[in-house]
Amino acid sequence: MNKFSTDYHDYVFKDGKLILEINHMYQHSKEIPWYQDRDPQKPEVRILIEILRSIAPIGTVCEAGCGLGYFAYALSKYADKIYGVDISKTVVQKAAALFPRIKLGVYDLMQTKPIDIFEVPDFNLVVIRGTFWYVFQEMGRVVNYLCDSVTPGGDLLIQQNFPDLDSDFIGKNTIPNPQTLQNYFNKRLFLEVENVHQEYRTQGGNDLWVTYLFKKNAA
Repeated sequence: MNKFSTDYHDYVFKDGKLILEINHMYQHSKEIPWYQDRDPQKPEVRILIEILRSIAPIGTVCEAGCGLGYFAYALSKYADKIYGVDISKTVVQKAAALFPRIKLGVYDLMQTKPIDIFEVPDFNLVVIRGTFWYVFQEMGRVVNYLCDSVTPGGDLLIQQNFPDLDSDFIGKNTIPNPQTLQNYFNKRLFLEVENVHQEYRTQGGNDLWVTYLFKKNAA
């Protein structure tokens, strides 16, 4: 009998604790975690695609926490070069096999800047989706690393889902609501909000989605 769970959720949160065993998750899950192969059809992802169309063409783009690379591949229609980074060596190898066009690297957003992985000066656009519940313990450092990886005048596109804001969820002390998430970027590190789009859904689970597009100060 396999001692590893086949439910990908067990490798992220379990019994009220953050587990974050991402390599094991991609090795043993019977399903594609979060159904990433269906990303282009998801309502929240369609919002991102519309935003990307509005700022295209884009030079270099990096997705932080790219997983299997399905969304990064969708980005390739709007950019010259696509980069993707993830903490899991297993998923980076799988993404490389699926999408050889994407330049991929293994990294920990709480420890390393995305630009350091590829030895590039910066990116015209950095995208991060649904990742802050895994890195909230080092939120200040993560914010700095993301912002430092965007070229002056470039863009930072953030999309994050929230649980019921009245519930007691992991990470609430750091990011209790969408406004707090926005404030980390447009106040602490002098990134101007260029466009804000919020979508609220009430189907249960982590279905409160917020999407922010920031323009980094040019100087």
